[in-house]
Amino acid sequence: MPSAAMPQRTSHMVYLSQKIHEFTCSNEFADALNAAEAENNKLSDVEQCNLRFIRRLFDNENAMTSEWVKQFAEQRGKNSSSWKKARAESDFSLFQKDLEKTIQLQRERAELLGYEDHIYDALHDKFEIGSKTADVQRLFATLAPATSDLLAEIKDIYPEPIAPPPGPYSEQGQINITDAILASIGFNTERGTLGTTVHPFCSRIDGDDTRLAICYVEDNALIYIGLLMHEAGHGIYNQGLPEKLLNQPAGDAISLGIHESQSRLFENYVGRSKAYCTWLLPFMQKQFPQYKDVDVDTFTKMRNSVHECRIRTASDEISYNLHIILRFEMELALISGELNVADLPAAWNKRFEELFGYAVRNDAEGCLQDVHWSMGAFGYFPTYTMGNCYAAQFFHYAKRNLPKLDEDMAKGDCSSLVKWLNKNIHQHGSRYMPNELCIKVTGEHLNPTYLLNSLRVRYLN
Repeated sequence: MPSAAMPQRTSHMVYLSQKIHEFTCSNEFADALNAAEAENNKLSDVEQCNLRFIRRLFDNENAMTSEWVKQFAEQRGKNSSSWKKARAESDFSLFQKDLEKTIQLQRERAELLGYEDHIYDALHDKFEIGSKTADVQRLFATLAPATSDLLAEIKDIYPEPIAPPPGPYSEQGQINITDAILASIGFNTERGTLGTTVHPFCSRIDGDDTRLAICYVEDNALIYIGLLMHEAGHGIYNQGLPEKLLNQPAGDAISLGIHESQSRLFENYVGRSKAYCTWLLPFMQKQFPQYKDVDVDTFTKMRNSVHECRIRTASDEISYNLHIILRFEMELALISGELNVADLPAAWNKRFEELFGYAVRNDAEGCLQDVHWSMGAFGYFPTYTMGNCYAAQFFHYAKRNLPKLDEDMAKGDCSSLVKWLNKNIHQHGSRYMPNELCIKVTGEHLNPTYLLNSLRVRYLN
């Protein structure tokens, strides 16, 4: 979209946000909802699930004032421009005032919604229903030291990362391997499309229209493959949601953590496996002469190697969780008022160096790198690591039930895995809360041990 069009687009979004708010808060909406709830004992499980989510929508929307809705929509429009400019120029001061206003609005939102324990609870619940700040803190208290210890152990054994051959990697070569990868992991291109963007994403328009957007990476095609498989994993989840419940709350994904589990499962547990690397390598060798003399064992080690990286989306699989822990800590401090926005770059850089052992060089690769805060998406980041944990746990049980999965992946065939995921996760939509779904699929609560064990096996053995 042209930059000059942003004010007009913002006015459109303000208008639509106000109309949605007005409709959801109307007496007609309330009367219809109350009447349906009065008949709750006559409804099916799916209908009761729909009502629960409609009630949640109604209560959350009614907690907001019309003025707040207007201000937030206006601020998001301003943020889109100022964040892009600040990131492009690596100058946090260009975004500081807008971020201050955004955080103020998020604090107001939390107070309007209400919370029992921590102000952050009200924001995080939007993205991971039923999860509390204390749950995230307990999870990260286990993961943070274990991750740091594992990274130190890996670096002792492999002082230098097993790096891929240097680029450049042609955009056409990356385009050429795309269709084969999407077909191998089960993304249906008759029900989905692929485009390009600055910040990769996946969007579900409806049941037969899932859109992926990624960016080509000139200096490292392996990063592109990770981005592609990640977004396609989201797309496979979207395509696996129950068609008979299309446009009903019960037919939607239950949470971002569960959604993220599907993207990370394909990106990491399929894409980094030796079996899948065996199938993928010949395609790499055909498109990129740099890989001509690379064998499968070396290629697999490249896919499972830690490396210094300041950018979350390009980081290795293990360091990634430290990136999320950093953002969670910054969000908690900003929302609670313990950290002033003006001091964010310095606080970010200091904590980054403590966690990673090397320094941030500029704002663009520091606190400006992610789009989330410009969107007002505070409470979102923890769902990434929760998704990593769910992915490890789900994949463990998938392999237990699919003894020939490695053989299939070595042939570029993930159809058995997709069918298992469709049956055990996707088809349920939102009928089960995230932890209930985890127990239904694996027989236990979310357990970070599966993630830590998997990382240890793949990166040390």
